[in-house]
Formats: sequence, C-alpha cells, structure tokens
Amino acid sequence: TAQDEAAAQRVLAQGRAAAIAPNAAQRMFESACGACHHDGNGPMTLGPNLPLALNSNLHSARPDNLLRVILDGIREPATRDIGFMPAYRDALDDTQIAELAAYMRQRFAPDKPAWRDLEAAVTRARAAH
Repeated sequence: TAQDEAAAQRVLAQGRAAAIAPNAAQRMFESACGACHHDGNGPMTLGPNLPLALNSNLHSARPDNLLRVILDGIREPATRDIGFMPAYRDALDDTQIAELAAYMRQRFAPDKPAWRDLEAAVTRARAAH
C-alpha cells in the first residue's frame, strides 16, 4: 500500500541519515536547528515549521544556497511568515557545517545523491561573503 511504501521510505531515510557521523551531525542538527526545524509535532517557537523535506535548497544539485543560509542565516525574510534564522558563521567551523549539510541532505532529501567536496564548498561560501 501507499502507507507501507511511505513507512519504508522513512526507515530508509533514517538509516541513510545515521550512516554519516550519526551522532555528531544528528546532535548538531538537534541542538542548532531542531528547535525550529522539528518534525512538525512540536511548538512553533520562532516561525513556521515548514518541512525541510520540501525545501528546494536540500534537493538542489549544488549545496551553495543551503550553505549560505547556514553561514549567514535569514535576517530579512521575504515575508513575515517565513521567520528569521540565526547565522552560524561564527559558531560552527567548515567541517561542522559540511557534516551538518550532509546529514540534512541525507535526512530530508534521501532520494538525492550526496554532495561532493562539501568542506571545500563551505570554505568557498564562507570566503565569498
């Protein structure tokens, strides 16, 4: 059934997310991102809880937009409904941001291939701004 297929996809996605730095990246996501980007069952604290699985940045062929948002946050959202996001440029190093982005890609876009050379991409994104 469709429900069985959806459940199987969730299990696969969770397994893939746990495959890379399972504890460090997941803990980083839960502590830095989880308050706002939870699974939809928690409180709306700082803005809407839009499912990250629908975020085009995570499904893109390149990680550039996601990295820029992690580094610089969202200071002036296009609409008030989007909410603000803090910048992690000064809180996380390039390796941590690369691990976080890889974890998010595997967890929320499990049908997409892993991004290559993420740490180099983070270094470039950090230097560009």
